[in-house]
Amino acid sequence: MLLEITAPTENSLLAAGALDGLLHALRDQRATIVGNDDRYSLELRISALTEAEALFIATARWRDASQRQGLPEWRLARSEVLTVEEFEQERDDTDILPPVSSGVSFDILGDDLLPRALQDSLTGLVNRELFADRVRSALADEGPEATKWAVLVFDVDNFGSFNQTEGPAVGDRLLAVLASRISRIPEHIMVARLGGDEFAVLARRSAPGDVEKVASRLLDAIRAPVELAGRKVSVTASLGSATSANMSHPDDLIRDAAIAMCIAKADGGDCFRRFDAGVSVDVRRLDFDADPAPDRLAHVLLLERSALAANECQELEDAAAIVLGEVCAHTGWRVGHLRLVANTGEWVEATPIWHTRGPDYFKAFRKACDALSLGIGQGLAGRVLETGSPSSTIDVATSTRFPPSIAAAAASSGIRSGFAFPILVGNEVVAVLEFYSSGTGRLNDALSEVMAGVCSQLARVAERSRARDALARTEEKYRIFADSAPMLMWMCDVDGQCTLLNSAWVEFTGRPLEEELGEGWMAGIHPDDLARVLESFALSAEKRAPFEIDFRLRRADGEYRTMVDRGNPIGIGDFFQGFVGGCIDDTDRRRAEAAVRDSETRLQAMLATAGSIITLLDADGAVLADYQGTTEGLGYPAGSSTGRLGMEFVHPDDLPRIADAFAQVVAKPGLADPVHLRVQHADGTWRWVEAIANNLLEYPPVQAIVISAVDISKRMAAEDALAHSEERFRMADDVGPIGLWHWDLVSGERAWSDEVFQIVGRTRSETGILTDVLGEVVLPADRVELNKVRSSYHAGQPISRFQVRIRRGDGEIRRLRFRGMVLRDDAGKPIAASGTMRDVTDFFINVSEIGDSGAA
Repeated sequence: MLLEITAPTENSLLAAGALDGLLHALRDQRATIVGNDDRYSLELRISALTEAEALFIATARWRDASQRQGLPEWRLARSEVLTVEEFEQERDDTDILPPVSSGVSFDILGDDLLPRALQDSLTGLVNRELFADRVRSALADEGPEATKWAVLVFDVDNFGSFNQTEGPAVGDRLLAVLASRISRIPEHIMVARLGGDEFAVLARRSAPGDVEKVASRLLDAIRAPVELAGRKVSVTASLGSATSANMSHPDDLIRDAAIAMCIAKADGGDCFRRFDAGVSVDVRRLDFDADPAPDRLAHVLLLERSALAANECQELEDAAAIVLGEVCAHTGWRVGHLRLVANTGEWVEATPIWHTRGPDYFKAFRKACDALSLGIGQGLAGRVLETGSPSSTIDVATSTRFPPSIAAAAASSGIRSGFAFPILVGNEVVAVLEFYSSGTGRLNDALSEVMAGVCSQLARVAERSRARDALARTEEKYRIFADSAPMLMWMCDVDGQCTLLNSAWVEFTGRPLEEELGEGWMAGIHPDDLARVLESFALSAEKRAPFEIDFRLRRADGEYRTMVDRGNPIGIGDFFQGFVGGCIDDTDRRRAEAAVRDSETRLQAMLATAGSIITLLDADGAVLADYQGTTEGLGYPAGSSTGRLGMEFVHPDDLPRIADAFAQVVAKPGLADPVHLRVQHADGTWRWVEAIANNLLEYPPVQAIVISAVDISKRMAAEDALAHSEERFRMADDVGPIGLWHWDLVSGERAWSDEVFQIVGRTRSETGILTDVLGEVVLPADRVELNKVRSSYHAGQPISRFQVRIRRGDGEIRRLRFRGMVLRDDAGKPIAASGTMRDVTDFFINVSEIGDSGAA
């Protein structure tokens, strides 16, 4: 096989002599490098059995060699596996790089084949292939110093029985814990899972006894109890080692360590054995129809080949086609077949994946099996589906489990015994390997354990296939979701080149998709924001960390809108591929918040100007907020009352009444009736306020009880003064003399009682007094009011009371209060007015002066 790797790079990235060093490192592959203006093509010649194996080995060695030469990372653009004849023909036809031809194609930027081919999915350790390549590289690099390397191989004793007793999930957990422990042993260079419960360690020998030290630490780490399913479990392992002294080929190092491990297991396990070059192990096959019990090394080889197939193949059918042949060659069984479990889980379907000696062998039996699907409990595969465990029969023809057509075909084809093994993903049977033999062989523990390991390797392929299918469905859902989402969604590579934009982005910018992809998206960023956006992206790409940034993006109508952009890194393991993210138009929200802030500022100013006391209370009466009017009205610093109970400020005499009123407010949403109460000023005095409560607890924007109050202390003082004055007037009415008067509105005659003359300080005999006693004594300033009242009498208007000032006969000025009423005839015409007169000078209080005197 020949592998061509096309890797674009700049000539300036390659230091002088670097290409020569790379070619020297790859000398065993007869490597050549062809370059043109903007790319290099690395051609490697690899000896391999399959195309996939050639691809894996060549890419691993190419990468390792380039890293050791200190070359910059080459991003693999394309690789093609060609036969030497195909490649030479292409080179003869054209001088340019060969075009894509048939073979295995691998694009590392779009697929995760290589990472999966290098790593064990259960433990996270490297797998057999990468470990073997690392051993070969280590030995090749050391040259004469190659004797300083050692490989240790071990597997868990009686793991097959443990797995069957405890279940696959517990077994997998045990292997994961052991993998974590051995990874922490400081002497190792690399730890790998070779397959099943078999592990390998590459270590450097710096001094005699180093290998024994590592072996001792490995066995101690494995023996330590492991807590599984709520209880502690202890296991042991058989450990073998081989060193790089007297090596004929680097690949023999792993094989020799595996042979030493088999010897340790034959010696009872839980021990360490070194490989002895004089040991000879016969690996020739026996007649397994009679006794399917091959030697231990053959088991190791079968597991190796099964693991290789699992790593090479992407589909279970492809891997099973290889494994069926390997198992049949290993055991001597004549027929191998793969059955898949239907989606319903109730049937085991036949597949075209068979292994026989040729297409015409066992043709009738194959035809009978292909014609039927087996239900739960039917045949060996149905039994495996039912129990989740291996199943076997010594005679298919006489077994009652098989449909008659299959049993008859088995008898006519010379098939006797049968064996079936589950391929499990978790606890779910996804497929069944079934084998048939012309002998009457039986399963033993060793073979059952090996087949469990083989099936676990195939289970990895099935699990990967499921994961790929799920990923494909997820990607399709993501694209549908992205185009359905109202937000602007995008995806870019590590250089900021946009690779995906959803329809919302294209609709927002109004530009064709092809103009937005690549660097086109930058054209819509506001010039003042672009440098900041690129800098933020570069920092996040360097750290491979999520980012969030806001910037202005030009909309289709030309308006720049403020976007909030969030991005997350994407990739597989350490392979960073770029970012995926989305933008939300935040313009309207920010404008709304600004409007709210402006509105709040205006409200604060209005409240401060109005002088109102505004307080927000919760349902328990605690102060949630107080506004500027509270500070100015009651003298408390802004915010100082927050958290305190509003009742703390109420006068003790008013507290019961106000508490009852507040309870009614809490019980009923909306406005309550005004109440008057006294609250304490910051200076310790009490102020009367009129308060109105509005229960807005259920109104989401407020969720509080709003108390609005005004200071009415002066008004209450004035009302108290007026009440006091009225009381004094009443007292005056009770103790002072009362004069009576009468005025005939028709004739104009007036009549006065003796008390009138006593009040005004005149006698009846004085001239003028008898006709109009008031006309002589009323002060000039009050005569206008007096004449107005007299005119109202003539007009028939009711006059209850009025006051005038007079000058008594002794010169003293007194204040008189008059009360009167108008008398009417039957037609309603005013005919007379009568009333009383009293001196109220001693009891009069100037109300306006009292109103200016302040709080009571």
